[in-house]
Amino acid sequence: MTPLQSIILGIIQGITEILPVSSSAHLMFASKLMGLPFQRYAFDVCLNLGSLLAMLIFFHKDVKRLLRGFFNCSADDRRFFFLWLVSSLPVIGIFFIADLCFDLDFRSPLLLASALLLFGGVLWGCDLCSTEKKSLSLKDGLCAGFAQCLALIPGVSRLGASMSMMRYLRYSRTESFRFSLLLSLAPISGALFLTSLKIMTGKVVIENWNLLFLGCLFSFSFGLLTLHLVTKFLQKHTLLAMVIYRIIFGIGVMLYF
Repeated sequence: MTPLQSIILGIIQGITEILPVSSSAHLMFASKLMGLPFQRYAFDVCLNLGSLLAMLIFFHKDVKRLLRGFFNCSADDRRFFFLWLVSSLPVIGIFFIADLCFDLDFRSPLLLASALLLFGGVLWGCDLCSTEKKSLSLKDGLCAGFAQCLALIPGVSRLGASMSMMRYLRYSRTESFRFSLLLSLAPISGALFLTSLKIMTGKVVIENWNLLFLGCLFSFSFGLLTLHLVTKFLQKHTLLAMVIYRIIFGIGVMLYF
């Protein structure tokens, strides 16, 4: 891997992690185009560190609420933390079990393209629902958490699945975006933790730490920029542009392979 390839993968990770378009699908396709192996448990997973730091900074107020809730500060903060924790349990559980028990190989180009197209349609259909709810309930949070489990299949997108569910449940686009990304903090942190253990035990080897740092730096920078842009975009626009992109990308993957 060259420094330029590391930068490209970092940029792709930073942008696509913040969009409902499946970052894993983009990393797999970009790696294929550049003649690189898809490093699911090494470089590509570690790039999430940049995205995670970007989300922690951008949602620092919500992160502070979670920390206050964890330390039992106020009833409102405790409720918010409990809602986030319970809603995160389904996706934490399914990804942890999948990582420990079996090595899923969903890298079939046909499956990848089909997931991009199918769930693009789901995202658009759910986005047509009107906005009625303002206060997130535990039941709806759990539904969003279970929806994220579908992202075990590359091409679905954790953010896309969760936002689809929340739009179907009639939450605003900005609230769906915000809470769905907050839910992704747990699985991203968990994946990084498990990968760190594999690196320490020698099961996973990072060949060039400088290239990894470079990729994470660009993942962080473009992730933070994308967060600002998408938040403003969703205040005035629907998800149609992202749906159209998913369809174009899905067809492109199908034609390429």
